[in-house]
Amino acid sequence: MEIIIETKTGPLAFATLAGETILAAGLRQGVALPYECATGTCGTCRARLIDGAIGEGWARAPGRQGLKAARREFLMCQAAPLTDCRIALSNSMATWRAGSERPATLAARVDRLEPLTHDMLSLVLMLERPMAFEAGQFALLAAPGIDGFRAYSMANGEAPSRRLDFIIKCKPDGGFSDWLFTRARPGDALSLFGPLGSAVLEPSLGHDLLMIVGGSGLGVALSILTRAAGEGYLARHRARLFFGVRTMRDAAALQQISLWRERFGADFEATVALSEAPAAAAERALWPRLCFEEGMVHEAVARRLDGQPRNTMAFLAGPPPMVDAAMRVVMLKGRLPPSRIRFDKFS
Repeated sequence: MEIIIETKTGPLAFATLAGETILAAGLRQGVALPYECATGTCGTCRARLIDGAIGEGWARAPGRQGLKAARREFLMCQAAPLTDCRIALSNSMATWRAGSERPATLAARVDRLEPLTHDMLSLVLMLERPMAFEAGQFALLAAPGIDGFRAYSMANGEAPSRRLDFIIKCKPDGGFSDWLFTRARPGDALSLFGPLGSAVLEPSLGHDLLMIVGGSGLGVALSILTRAAGEGYLARHRARLFFGVRTMRDAAALQQISLWRERFGADFEATVALSEAPAAAAERALWPRLCFEEGMVHEAVARRLDGQPRNTMAFLAGPPPMVDAAMRVVMLKGRLPPSRIRFDKFS
């Protein structure tokens, strides 16, 4: 099917494959359509149908809440065309960064599944071919027999690579996470679409790093830190990590974080914020190189952020309430402008 987008500079056309969403088709062909989550949660990819017919996909997508039926508004990440369509965008077109990889659909297989905590696991996939991605990006994963795609951030930093690492939290009543935690086995096939996302590390900018993450948002920080360490970035710039969890039972990857602290010394600081129960003395003794705080992670940031961070880029990843609270802290206390804040909200 052909999609024609009405823009201020004239029509822009691209084709879709059978069953392909409008967003995926456009991104795959280098059309910088606006999006954020790419899974129906945020509503950023809202558009208006001028002519044609579409299948609207996930009927209960949270991003539909702001749609106006009278204007024939829809979500491009959910909609697959049934006929040729003419549409208008609700948000401005984005721009591709020079050299960034265009997303594509790739076949993948489960290589390893390893528990990290009582409700988080490490998923390692092997792709049919190497994929280049930037630290901080994510991919959409789909398993056979389960409707729809789920978005997960890569946790490894080496690219291009046939191997992708993910940290995945078990979601109650979640079809994909239930399959992953109870039935998936090494060798199982999946479909992947990526890479996606613009909240990425750009080493050429030369910023210090402030990372505030919660739960499985830790994957974003691990990817960024792995890439930064591998390129010698942390030998030239300071990095601070704030990792928010409920209790020590929920804290993952502390050994790797502690090793970075040992390797980079005062230039890397890591704080674990525990919102429901403080770390016991014996637990603190296990990780003497890490700092521990009580309370929500944004509260820990507010206490430990020493004035305006100079030349800093902030990366926020986690549940929407956590990201919103952390954003207020880094903007008000840290005085960081929006251009210095990059974020991913995980539903």
